[in-house]
Amino acid sequence: MKRFFFSLLILFVAGHSNTTFAQTAKKIQGKVITFEESFPLEGVSVSVKGSKNATGTQTDGTFNLEIKPSDSILVFSQSGYETQEVKISPLQTEYNIVLKSSGTIAVQRSVSIKMKR
Repeated sequence: MKRFFFSLLILFVAGHSNTTFAQTAKKIQGKVITFEESFPLEGVSVSVKGSKNATGTQTDGTFNLEIKPSDSILVFSQSGYETQEVKISPLQTEYNIVLKSSGTIAVQRSVSIKMKR
């Protein structure tokens, strides 16, 4: 009888630890480049759709992000480029993304004023 309960305890612990392991976060990484020149893109927002979990790409276009198993879509966006949404695969840990120019250019204006005395 003791063996029976001990076996049940072992099965319970083993089953519980697999469930806990499956629910842990995983780290993903990748690189974002331009479609036109294949240059790395710095400052691209990489976020999990529907959450506040986000990061940005480095000068070499790379990013690292920790995601939960319940996360399903990554969103890549930067001014002047088309936003891209990518489905998260449970087995994939590397995402290499190519962003296309949106054809619009962000313009920054400065105004100088001369005053007479």
